[in-house]
Order: sequence, then structure tokens, then C-alpha cells
Amino acid sequence: MLFPESKRRFYGKNTLYRVVLQLRFKTSLQVSGCLKKFKAIVNCICPNYNEKSVLLTSGTKTIHVFSNNDNSRSIELNDEAIAIVFNRYEKWEDFLCFYQKAFECLQKAYGVTSFSRIGLRYIDRFIDTALNTNDWGKMLNAPFIGLLGMDDGCLRGFQTTQEVRLNRQNAKVLITTSALVRKDSCCGVQLDYDCSVNEESSSEDDIRQKLDYLHIQSRNIFESVITDELRKIMEVKE
Repeated sequence: MLFPESKRRFYGKNTLYRVVLQLRFKTSLQVSGCLKKFKAIVNCICPNYNEKSVLLTSGTKTIHVFSNNDNSRSIELNDEAIAIVFNRYEKWEDFLCFYQKAFECLQKAYGVTSFSRIGLRYIDRFIDTALNTNDWGKMLNAPFIGLLGMDDGCLRGFQTTQEVRLNRQNAKVLITTSALVRKDSCCGVQLDYDCSVNEESSSEDDIRQKLDYLHIQSRNIFESVITDELRKIMEVKE
């Protein structure tokens, strides 16, 4: 197995920058039709509202963003998908609880019953000042960082993307590793791993089972990337 099963660990130094869960609708939602109702329902967990525009080759897409008071948690909704975004993530149970509340709000307002894709994306940032190291060749395993592991101060940028099939049908992960740059030198590494199941899901139990699977796969990927030396620096707690 490319990403061996790993046990759950907690770390004193949390490198997670962002976690995103996305459910893509099987058919276009037509958000505007029940937007007022959704705003009223979701207000109990995300009272703040704004819109952002994303420029696409086909035109501009409007995303409706609902956030809590400190912007650590948000719900992003458009005609194609709903996303749960955590900018401060501590444990899976808290994330899942918030997702379930958001899912209930979506059901009450729109009654969505079918999704074509479930995605769970983690973004970790390993920063030299936070970890007190910049020897990335010893911190992160070679297949994921390429020339960054041999850097003697000359590397000005780095990014690699790999798509890997996971150990169940229609499941894959897109792993992007890139250098974080400060004043023309590498100050850290960003690890972006987007796991997904690309098939129809039409029940809450089915979605939950797939989310649990993607969460476990994400953990296996993270533990495959970092070394034992980095685990010590991150203050691993078994």
C-alpha cells in the first residue's frame, strides 16, 4: 500500500493551516431560490454573510460565504457545491459536528438528496520559525519534496503535484507540495492533499462512511510524508 495504515496521533505543534470539506451537487442547486431561507437557518452557527466572486474561463461565479464571528469556521455555497472551511482545526470530532449542523441547514432550506463528489482537503504549513528547523530533507520524506531536500540556499521556488489512486473504487488524492518563500529563500513547505470519492452519494449514512474513509486516508498520507525527526519536533502525543 502506497500510504500504509497509521494510528491516530496528536501533536503539540499543529501545522494545519486549513481544512475543507466539499460536497458537489449532482444537479445545479439554484442557490438564489432559497437563499433567504438558508441565511435564516444557518444564522445560529454562522451569523456573518458576504459574497465573493471567482473568475472562471466561462465567466464569473458567485460564492455565498457564511462565517462565525472570528472567521475560524465558514460555509461556502454556490450552485455547484457546498464547502465547510476550518481555518483553525484541532480535531476531527469538532469538524464533523460542525459539518453535520451545516448539512442539516442545507437539507432544511434546499432538500438536497444527491451528491456527485465528496472531497476532504487538508493543507499543512511547515514553517521554519515555528519548528526551529529548515532541514526539510530530514523532516519530510524524499518522494514528496524533490530538490527541496537537497537545497543549499539556491532554490527560489518549488512545486510538484501528484495524483494517486486510493484503495477503493473512484477514490483518489491530489497531493501538491510547494515551497513557502520569504525574501527569495525557502522558509517552509506547504503540503496540500485533496482526497475525494467521485461517485454518487444519496444518503447521509453513505456520506458519513465516505467522509470517515477520506479522513483515515488523509491521516495515512500525512504520516507518510513526515519523518520521525519531525514528529519529535512537533511534540507527538501517541
